[in-house]
Amino acid sequence: MRRVFLAMGLLATTGCADVRDMFSTKTDVAAEAGDQELSVERVGELMAKTKGVQLTPEAAEFISNVWVDYTLFAQAVAAGTLPQDSTEIAAVMWPDIAELKATHWYDTLLSRRSEVGPEMADEVFAEDSVRVFQHILFRVAQDAPANDRTTARQQAVETLSRVRRGADFGELASELSDDPGSGRDNGFLPPTARGGFVTAFDSAGWSLNPGDLSGVVETPFGYHIIYRPKLETVRDRLLTWHTSRVRGELDSLYLDDLGRIHGLEIKGSAPALMRQAIRDPLGEKGSRKSLTSYAGGGLTVGEFLRWVQTPELAPAMGQIADAEDEQLRLFAERLSTNLLLLRQADSAGIDLNPTEWERIRTFYHASIDTLRLALGLNSDVTDSTITSSQRQDVAALKVDEFFTRVSAGQVRLRRLPSSLSTILREQEGYRFHPNGMARAVELAQAARTAPGATSPSTVPLPAPVPALEPAAGPPPISGGAGSEPVTESEQP
Repeated sequence: MRRVFLAMGLLATTGCADVRDMFSTKTDVAAEAGDQELSVERVGELMAKTKGVQLTPEAAEFISNVWVDYTLFAQAVAAGTLPQDSTEIAAVMWPDIAELKATHWYDTLLSRRSEVGPEMADEVFAEDSVRVFQHILFRVAQDAPANDRTTARQQAVETLSRVRRGADFGELASELSDDPGSGRDNGFLPPTARGGFVTAFDSAGWSLNPGDLSGVVETPFGYHIIYRPKLETVRDRLLTWHTSRVRGELDSLYLDDLGRIHGLEIKGSAPALMRQAIRDPLGEKGSRKSLTSYAGGGLTVGEFLRWVQTPELAPAMGQIADAEDEQLRLFAERLSTNLLLLRQADSAGIDLNPTEWERIRTFYHASIDTLRLALGLNSDVTDSTITSSQRQDVAALKVDEFFTRVSAGQVRLRRLPSSLSTILREQEGYRFHPNGMARAVELAQAARTAPGATSPSTVPLPAPVPALEPAAGPPPISGGAGSEPVTESEQP
């Protein structure tokens, strides 16, 4: 999860094929989605024509995975079976719902266990253990020619003069600074303790009183002008920093205590069961085999699969399967802690407020509409005057045309919202054929090395799906709309 739940610490780029196909002799098909097939020749063609795609089995698997998701999505549009009502949308968006609920409960705990009021920012400022600076950077490499260094320093001197004559520091930082991160925020750097910057910058900054302006400061990054804002300017930033620090302490105390208090135990068989589940997700999706146990429940194989198939974790499934036993045990422990946190939130009656639920639904529908538009799934795919079979054929053609545009670098891939991929795969079925994927790699390699082969186009990266954030407003209410159950489940 994005804000509250513990980071899982495992990264990868691909998923895993169904273990039941590992020894498949089928070499003409790379993947199946419902009653549609992705031919080996088509995968090889897409790989050969798309710039930046390495000709590896992992790349073939990635393309096959995306094709499965898009095909199932298009077929559902054609059949009119995409989730629409509140219960169905909640099932798709359950990771986001769980995140919001856990965030509310976490904020409640934070307010109970610590004093985080506006006055805390004043205390942090008075303690002077951390400071907030604004700066304007005129970047120049250390090995830059003398003329370049002279030019950059002169720019800094001229800007310093403008500030001293009354020009707004933040506006100049946004306009002139070569530090893109702070430049976008009027030159503000995050609250930082002494010693957190390179020596020249740190020494100059920590010699300033509130409201003071430095001269031109040279560091390995170039030439800086540093300003130390007064309290009223940085109060909100210091409060945010302090709250984050308290939240980190709560992580190490409360969350770690959850397992101990509830007798959390990791089963000796957990690593092997987790690997098996990832290699055979279809066969293990409903498994009740225990990975962990704690008072009143535990993490099952089926629940483990539900979590690792969420958008945040699905890209890591391949590496999870290859992880060491100790890493997998830690992973199971963290997932179990998430479930315990959610269970406590449910017990406390924590729920989404109406505004949040409406944002969930709006986000879902907007994601669906965006993907339909990208794939060109227009009225010809939903035309009731033609047969279902004909609509499915049109949908399949639209998906194939989309991948042609992707390989030409004309459009970018887009992700399905939240858990929609998992739901569609469970409903309609899918299969991957590793032997077919291996054959696709061979075809792609031959195509790229063939006489007269043209350079492939660059494929745009997948568009990111923005995270839903908690809505502003009153505390969450119980029994409101969308109360469907959530399973416990560059500084200088």
